[in-house]
This record gives sequence, C-alpha cells and structure tokens, in this order.
Amino acid sequence: MFAVKGLRVSRFRRDDDAAMRDLQDLLERCSAYYELHEEEPPRPSAAHDEFDMIPAAYSRDDIFVLGYFDRDRLIAEMSLLRGYPAAGDWWVALFVVDPAYRGRGTGRRICEATFEWIGSGTIVMAVDEKNPRGEKFWRSLGFAETKRVDYTAPTTGSQRRLIIMRRGI
Repeated sequence: MFAVKGLRVSRFRRDDDAAMRDLQDLLERCSAYYELHEEEPPRPSAAHDEFDMIPAAYSRDDIFVLGYFDRDRLIAEMSLLRGYPAAGDWWVALFVVDPAYRGRGTGRRICEATFEWIGSGTIVMAVDEKNPRGEKFWRSLGFAETKRVDYTAPTTGSQRRLIIMRRGI
C-alpha cells in the first residue's frame, strides 16, 4: 500500500475475520480512548463499527481502515473517510496507537507517511477537549483549530465538546 519505516501497512476489509479479530484486540488494548470518549470500554462490535458508522451518502469504498503492523502485531489503526466533510477532505475518524508504542514517535511517523500517501487536500479531525495530550499531538503535526462543537456519542449518549482541526497537505 505505502511505506512507514519499520512497519507494514494494510487496508482492512470488514469481511476479513482475522483482521477484525486483530483490530478488536487493538481497540481493547486502547480502551482508555473509549473510556474518555464513550465513557465505557470498547464494545464487542468496535472493530466492525469502524466500517458501519458512516454518513448515509458514503459507501464502504470511501472508508479506509488502515492497520499498521510491527512484524505480525497490529500496533496502530487509522480510520479515514474520503470526501468528508467536503470534497477533497479526508476525515480522521479514529487514530489509536498501542500504549506500548506511544511516546516513541510511532504515531508521528504513521501520520506523516499516511498524509503523504493521501497526497493532496485537507485532513480534518476532532479531538476531545478533555484530551490535552491528543490536542498537543495534532497541533505538533500542523493541525489548527477551526471550531468547537458539542457532540453526543451515538452508541452511549455520552456528551462532550470537540475541537475540530484541519491541516492542508
């Protein structure tokens, strides 16, 4: 697909049972993300939800669920939606890195290579106001705040305030 130094990148398919097991395992290792954003651990359907929770006007062809492997171990995942919220944009719906790989530049390497692969346009994402470490990470990658919005999680009803950020590529 494309190269990230020291890692293998793969695009997941919803009908690949082995990939869904790997993804579910990673999401459970990254449960702190879900506990912050959803106020509960990841659901047993979390891996499949990455493919199912998209705006009605989009198809699964517009979803890119990318897995980043250190040898055979899935250590990070980025879910992207092409053309959202506007043509030419790429929405980062989720980006998680295995806790054992954080703080070592892995997330930065993954983002830089992935954004280079996308090529042009704008990357848009949201970070929770209660996640200052995440906000600092995205700002260090050149993202700038465009607005703040109230959000209610569809699965749990958890309410929070999000910082919408953009970066041109």
